[in-house]
Amino acid sequence: MLLAEHSRAHDLRRVAARAARTPGVRIGTVPGVGHHSLPYSRTDELGRQVLGFLNP
Repeated sequence: MLLAEHSRAHDLRRVAARAARTPGVRIGTVPGVGHHSLPYSRTDELGRQVLGFLNP
């Protein structure tokens, strides 16, 4: 699960804590972006983290 550090749509800590209780879930945070800007901002960081999830 990738979370946006400055999301106003979700409480980052709450979502991460709940997701962490699910076996096999890995959680990452893209720094410096909000929920809606996640796909458009910090694309280098987003791409790096997505590739990291796909190639553990």
